[in-house]
Amino acid sequence: MRYALLAVAPALACTKPASAEARLADDNAPVGENPRAALNFARDYALRPQLQVDGGLSIIGIGYEHPIGHRLALQVEAGTFGTYFLPWFDLGDRVIGAIGGIRLTWFARPNGYGPYVTPYVRSGYAWGEHAGQDSAGVVITAGAFVGWAFRLAHRLDLRLGVGGQYIYINGDNGLSASTPFVALDATIGYRF
Repeated sequence: MRYALLAVAPALACTKPASAEARLADDNAPVGENPRAALNFARDYALRPQLQVDGGLSIIGIGYEHPIGHRLALQVEAGTFGTYFLPWFDLGDRVIGAIGGIRLTWFARPNGYGPYVTPYVRSGYAWGEHAGQDSAGVVITAGAFVGWAFRLAHRLDLRLGVGGQYIYINGDNGLSASTPFVALDATIGYRF
């Protein structure tokens, strides 16, 4: 009997579960069997800092977003602001300028994908023309989006949303706007 066990022992050694070191080395092992894979899974599916390109209705900007909670992230951005669309509806003057802003995003899911809500405020300085005269003035916008965040690739995200905003422009020579308007959000983010 002892010799039979000695003959079977090498076969049993080949079928025993892998050591902890071997499981750590295998990143493709199921999450439950690989602590490193569990850490990678948590890293890949949790909110992460992002470098973002914001291409909404009235802004094209660059921003940095940082998680500040389990489902919250705060973004600081700077970019170009424009109201090319206001004269179409007789709601104000066409301006273009520089703007900075902050936005807080709440995600319905802790991984940052799916439904989101984003209130924001932006402020800056813009130039335009009113009654044939060059003008400049202060711009303030505030609003909120409701949308959906998609994962495009391992580190690349896309957010598409719609909402409302209030646009206020106060400039010299009568340059002005003070109106609610639709807001569109199209943000591409690169996760660090």
